[in-house]
This record gives sequence, C-alpha cells and structure tokens, in this order.
Amino acid sequence: MRHTQTITSDGDYSLATVERRAESDSYMATINAAGTWAGGTITWKISFDNGATKNIMKDESGSNVTSTADDMFNCNLGNGGTNIDAPIIYASMAGSAGASVVVTLVDNN
Repeated sequence: MRHTQTITSDGDYSLATVERRAESDSYMATINAAGTWAGGTITWKISFDNGATKNIMKDESGSNVTSTADDMFNCNLGNGGTNIDAPIIYASMAGSAGASVVVTLVDNN
C-alpha cells in the first residue's frame, strides 16, 4: 500500500502503519523523500506501541537513519504474528526553514 505525507515544518509526522501480506510475517517498506529541504534533516523513527515510544531507526552499522536531501531506502522492520503487531514509521523534521518534502512509503501489503 502507498502512503504519502508532505512535510512543511519541523515536527514529528506519522507516515504509516506498515502492514504485511497475509502469507508473509515480515514488515517491509520502501521510503522515498524528495522536495525542498531548506536546511532540514529528517530523522526516521519507528514505534511498536502505537506511538507511545518512538525509537530512532538504525542502519546495520548502528548509525541513526537520517536524510538531509532527496533520499530513498528499503527497510525490513522485523516479523509479527498479525498486523496488530505492525510498526508505525515517523519522519521527524528539524532545522528546516520553508521545507516542502514529499515522503512516500510503500509497504508490502
């Protein structure tokens, strides 16, 4: 499923609850961010408890996943028994002045 959000100022933006196909137990997503960044940085976050706790996503080396210019990446977000377990992805924009970044998230549902 495709989810789109336009980011125009600093703050946390809920992008999507990443769902999985019935025949799969993996939550996977492709994320694309493009537009006018105006000095902003997006820190990508994930929540497994409906947004109560937002953890910064890490890459395989343990570094925070951030974007400061047009970017695209794939991520495997773990396994779950049902879509009730589905993680929520957030984009946290900071340092922008007049940004207009369109973020698209496509999950494997």
